[in-house]
Amino acid sequence: MNKHPKFLVYFAVFLVTFIGNPTENKAQESGPRPAGDDVQEPLIELGDTLQISLKEDASFHFQGPVGEGGQIDVPYLGERVVAGRSIESVQQELEQALEVDLYWDATVSVRILGHAPASIYVYGAVKEPGLVEMPNLEQLSISQVLATVKGLTTWADLENAYIIRKSPQGVEEKIPVNIRERLLEPAGEPVLQSYDQLFIPGLNGSGEGSLLSSDPMEVIVVGQVGAPGVIKFAPGESATLMRAVFKAGGLTRFAKGDAIKLIRYSGQERTVELVDLEVVIEEGFLDKDRELLPGDMVIVPQKFINL
Repeated sequence: MNKHPKFLVYFAVFLVTFIGNPTENKAQESGPRPAGDDVQEPLIELGDTLQISLKEDASFHFQGPVGEGGQIDVPYLGERVVAGRSIESVQQELEQALEVDLYWDATVSVRILGHAPASIYVYGAVKEPGLVEMPNLEQLSISQVLATVKGLTTWADLENAYIIRKSPQGVEEKIPVNIRERLLEPAGEPVLQSYDQLFIPGLNGSGEGSLLSSDPMEVIVVGQVGAPGVIKFAPGESATLMRAVFKAGGLTRFAKGDAIKLIRYSGQERTVELVDLEVVIEEGFLDKDRELLPGDMVIVPQKFINL
């Protein structure tokens, strides 16, 4: 440590009196720092590798990544939160802290040696949802991210996507994105930042809970259908009772289509609903059809008398 012993205080007073204030000399040597009004300084982000040095003490040195909490462990000072801040503001804070009782003068240099790999989470109607890591880029366009996840599915809702972004202070922001417009006008395309989450829902009202998986949805259809068994719906595919029956080979000539049972379990609760599918199929009342949920069971009963 470069702390001056107390017996040199009187000598320091002599120097200030007869030679000049060393702080003023330091300002005259280095000159005023640029205000930065015209140049946008890059902000320090999570995972960035920083190098910190002190002009007055070569033994004062730090080099390492910014931790998950946005902090670094500064020599003599301990943990300091630096994520989301400019280099200049961190330098000024460290200089002031070091000059409190450790150094007469502290000229701190903070450098970003490398940026963290950009990690973007993509969920929903894309072909390969999950984590996207693209190193050596400060920002990513939506087009770049979609190319990495092998593109959109045919059932993607391009107009109602959104980004979830968390600030260094932990505040989440939901940013609506119309991907259709952005792809047609790439100049105005929003950029994604590290740790953003991109959600792309399905056209058929797929809920947010289903966005975390690309597995097919399964229901069971038994009774008077051509091919009873487990019926699968692709992610985002409209899963209705009529479609499930068609996938199961359609109603047989013995099927009682106006009294189909839809059985659903919610925890320990079991519900049974009777659905008139003949009205849907024969008369086209699609509003009488029913949306299915994973695990639903459809029972198509047999007519007592076949006319």
